Amino acid sequence: MFELFFIILFAVLFLFLIKSYKDDKIEKIEMRKRLMEEVDETPCYSISNEELESFKAMLLSEKILSIKVFQINDTFYDLKNKNQYIIDGGVEFNLPKGYLSFGFSSYFDQYVLNSEQFRKNYTHENEYELTQNDIPEIYNFINKRIIDVNFKIKEFNEIIDYTMKTQKIKKPIEIVLKFENDEILQLSSINFDLGKNSEPENYIYSNDEEILIAFKETNIKS
Repeated sequence: MFELFFIILFAVLFLFLIKSYKDDKIEKIEMRKRLMEEVDETPCYSISNEELESFKAMLLSEKILSIKVFQINDTFYDLKNKNQYIIDGGVEFNLPKGYLSFGFSSYFDQYVLNSEQFRKNYTHENEYELTQNDIPEIYNFINKRIIDVNFKIKEFNEIIDYTMKTQKIKKPIEIVLKFENDEILQLSSINFDLGKNSEPENYIYSNDEEILIAFKETNIKS
């Protein structure tokens, strides 16, 4: 009697373990499929050396016809004591050879550098354009000739498949333009800490947080 009971109990436990193993295996397969779909759906932004050369040719020795600066959230940082501004939208240059924007992309969910107008990159329709009263210094560069262009590129680790394998992807994080009269315009994609009086400090390069606008070369941690 007892032997039959233990045989039945063992059989039930064995069947339960087999079912649990199968369920666990199915769950893992489904999880991998979901991860694969998420990775496939997430666009990966990178920039090539050929694109950088093309953008440099658009800027070098040219005059800026017009500039637009965009903000997404309600407030931006006006750091008058440092002659710096921090925005979260982007900057658009209208040049003789076309448009060049360094700003946030709705599609890639990060900052991109390309030959498009800002509103073609950012499509959520909650942005607004800052005026000359907000950032007067940047508009002083209109009709001034660019004599030097420097791009800074950083490699970021991006997930490329469902196994969570990563690959180093090159992304633009900074533009420095120099003008005939030794003036400088620096645009850097950054993150920062909030220090005393909630003022940004400890800048570090990041490709999805904010853009620093500076009028002298500013060191930023990698």
